[in-house]
Amino acid sequence: DRVPFVIIAAAKGTPAYLKAEDPIYVLENNIPIDANYYLENQLSKPLLRIFTPILGEKAESILLKGDHTRTRIVVTSKVGALAAFTKKKSVCLGCKSVLPASEEKNPL
Repeated sequence: DRVPFVIIAAAKGTPAYLKAEDPIYVLENNIPIDANYYLENQLSKPLLRIFTPILGEKAESILLKGDHTRTRIVVTSKVGALAAFTKKKSVCLGCKSVLPASEEKNPL
C-alpha cells in the first residue's frame, strides 16, 4: 500500500520527511504546499530527460528559465476540497430561489 502525502512549505533545509503531510489535513488547515519541490523534482527532471535528446543543451534554458517562469500563483483552499468548483449565489429571502445575475447586485 502507498501512503498519500504532500510536501508542505517549510524553512529552508528542513528534511523532506518533516515536510510530508496528509493531503486532507493540508486542505482542511490551508497549509501551503512546497511548489518549488514539485517543480524541481516532479516536473523539471522528467521534462529534461524527455526534451534534452530533442532540444540538446538548451533544453533547460528553453523550458525552465526565462520570463514565462517568473509568475507564481499560490492557491489555497477556502473551505474544503470542493471549494474551487463552487460559486456563491444570492437567493430570495422569501422563496429561496436563486436570483438571476442581473438582480444579484440590486435585489430590491
